[in-house]
Amino acid sequence: MLRTDRTEFTDQQIWETYMMLSRVESTFHCLKSSLGLRPYFQQIEARADAHLFISVLAYHLCCTIEYKLRQGEDHRSWGSIHEILSTHQRLSLEYNVKEQNQTQRRHLRLCSQAEPEHRQIYQRLNLK
Repeated sequence: MLRTDRTEFTDQQIWETYMMLSRVESTFHCLKSSLGLRPYFQQIEARADAHLFISVLAYHLCCTIEYKLRQGEDHRSWGSIHEILSTHQRLSLEYNVKEQNQTQRRHLRLCSQAEPEHRQIYQRLNLK
């Protein structure tokens, strides 16, 4: 049973608002645990503002991903998507190369093979 003081809401609006609040709560819970977004007690206002900005930006990215996936009939939560995609790894290597008496820093990025479920999510998000 859902209860509200918003008498102007229809049953459908009450349900949609409840589901939206559930997604918000779930997403922030996942962000706090998986991305390490925990309350920080900043004494400098600019740092507190930056932390809030990053938290809200991360939340908006999660909502956008969920929205695009729902358009493709995929109704999984951000937590589920994060858990699935966490097995697709990307590795960055840095190494020195000595050429003609000079040492240059090089970078190499490698990705693990995307599994079928990874590819399905990437396709629904229109990502290669």
